[in-house]
Amino acid sequence: MDNNDFIMQVSLIDSFNDTIYCDFEGNTGDNFEFDINNPPKTIPLTRELLLKCKHHFIYSKYDLIKYDKYLISQDKDNDCYVLYDGNSMVAITRFTYLHQYQNIISALTGQELIINI
Repeated sequence: MDNNDFIMQVSLIDSFNDTIYCDFEGNTGDNFEFDINNPPKTIPLTRELLLKCKHHFIYSKYDLIKYDKYLISQDKDNDCYVLYDGNSMVAITRFTYLHQYQNIISALTGQELIINI
């Protein structure tokens, strides 16, 4: 998001120049540029956003979300989500933002997770 909370998609990350280029549907101009002096804002992961992905999950009576053999649940303080190995219930990682969640799903499945907000 930009400073006005306008949501965009990352189109390119230029690590050489430490610049992130973002675009949005219908944009007829140049991509927006973010850098260390003008960083983008991250999108907090909410239960509502997870529910938009519900076709990817199976819900259980314990309010855990199952993705393949992995389980996702909120931590006890509801500050973040926790990814567990479904076999041993060992916490693999914690995440708070939508992009972190997308990266996790991509790493687990090899597929990009696209969410229409």
